[in-house]
Amino acid sequence: MIISKEIADKIFKLILEGNGTSLALIGEQVALLKKAALEIVENELNWSERRSVEDLLIVEPSGGNIGIKEIKKLEHFFMHKPLEGKRKYAIVYEAERVTTEAANAFLKLLEEPPEYAVILLTSTSWNSMLSTIRSRCFAFDIKTPLEPMEKLKMKYTEKVKYIHGACFEDYELLEFCLHNDVTDIIKELIEYESLEFQELLKALTELEKNGFDEGKSLKLRKIHVEIIRRFLKKGNKGFFPMFRALRDALNIGDAFLNIRKFVKTLRSVVQDALIISHTSFWNRIVNLDLLEWLMVLVDSGFYLDEEDYLWINSFVRRKISSLNKDLVIHRALFILVRSIWRDEYA
Repeated sequence: MIISKEIADKIFKLILEGNGTSLALIGEQVALLKKAALEIVENELNWSERRSVEDLLIVEPSGGNIGIKEIKKLEHFFMHKPLEGKRKYAIVYEAERVTTEAANAFLKLLEEPPEYAVILLTSTSWNSMLSTIRSRCFAFDIKTPLEPMEKLKMKYTEKVKYIHGACFEDYELLEFCLHNDVTDIIKELIEYESLEFQELLKALTELEKNGFDEGKSLKLRKIHVEIIRRFLKKGNKGFFPMFRALRDALNIGDAFLNIRKFVKTLRSVVQDALIISHTSFWNRIVNLDLLEWLMVLVDSGFYLDEEDYLWINSFVRRKISSLNKDLVIHRALFILVRSIWRDEYA
């Protein structure tokens, strides 16, 4: 299973001993949470394809939200006992998208599910949900599984460092790299390290013109990393021309999604820097290709205010944004540059 044994044991104990159970799987990766929820269901004794039709209901956002109509379906589903076995399962994907009206209607079912019911919520924004929903569920934080990451290291050996961060943070990319040979893509990622800022922006713009697949996502993240490095190298020299150029590049296509991906990569880089500067747990570093550079960065006086980190983290977790896009990009870059050039921004 992709869930750790410790968490899996707790979940199955609750299911086996409970008379109706409401659980929540929380984390940052939609695909990972979906797979984890399905694995819990399929672990049921004598689970079959027939039962996956009769004894499992999957609820997903419709038109961006989960409304009262979907909650009514859940209530109707649990009116009838399971076809076989002792339990029926309902999975509510992206539960943070439940509307307030639907959430209030959902409370009674969550608090007092039928004795044969197991309700599984998945959420990438758990704290944004109503406290009345959260208080009625046993919540488990689902992390990237270690076993497939070890398989990734064995498959790509020393070259794994160029895709390790991306795969650790995106389970779909992890599966893609395990099931396909991305050696040629890795060669392109290495080439990005020697590009100048304007060349990186050109490559970024080309990637953003069309839809993304897994290969493009690997390239996009590496370009973001290299752009971050170029900003830190320049410091306050040329900040505004570089800011304007990056702003224009990120505003192509879905601007909010592009900015969110960039800030997510920024968060990953500063998290690794904080691990090096504040802890001895270097095994938690995910951007292995940046290790030497990060050590130099920390030795140069890297420092991040708690308020700045919280802002970055909060923005990454947003599903939608009414914020001014230019101001978001400026603040993210200002936080980045100030982390190493503090005296000039004091």
